[in-house]
Amino acid sequence: ITVAGSYLFQNNMVMLGEGMPVLDQVNGALQFTGSTVAIPNISAQFLGGPAAIKASTQQGVIQINANGKATAAGLGKAFPHPMLQRLQGSANWNGSITLRKKLANAVFTSNLKGLSSSLPLPFNKAEGESVMLRLERKASVLEQDMVSFNYGNVLAAQLERQQQDGQMKVARGGIRLGGGEASLPA
Repeated sequence: ITVAGSYLFQNNMVMLGEGMPVLDQVNGALQFTGSTVAIPNISAQFLGGPAAIKASTQQGVIQINANGKATAAGLGKAFPHPMLQRLQGSANWNGSITLRKKLANAVFTSNLKGLSSSLPLPFNKAEGESVMLRLERKASVLEQDMVSFNYGNVLAAQLERQQQDGQMKVARGGIRLGGGEASLPA
């Protein structure tokens, strides 16, 4: 049996999963066969701004690349935390997700230029200032992953998470202030 087809998104909403932001106003085509997935170009609204998504399959690995603009209001709506009320403006972002045998690895980056913060030092920043933000998730097995977070030379964190009772929970973590990489305790 050979399977092949396509799905055309026309102003759809796509739920990415519990606790994840929604893709809204999704437009474009998803093409598939029994062993491949391809997205030539999908446009959407994500985190309050426009986003573009492309994907392809190579040797059984699905590679998704996305970029867009996030707004302070969109971040606050997606992640209702009081700290996010201290942000103004918008910033461009880039992301990539690699799906291999039910394991998802992801990297999201932004220089945060265009987004201002009135948070206390050292997390305040002017709209025109660039501070590199990097969020990365690596999974080696289904029930465990490693999440790394870097905010310029200010903060680095590394969290090892394990699945417990159907949810990912932090098993151990490390935080480093003032530059450098965070490491996990022994």
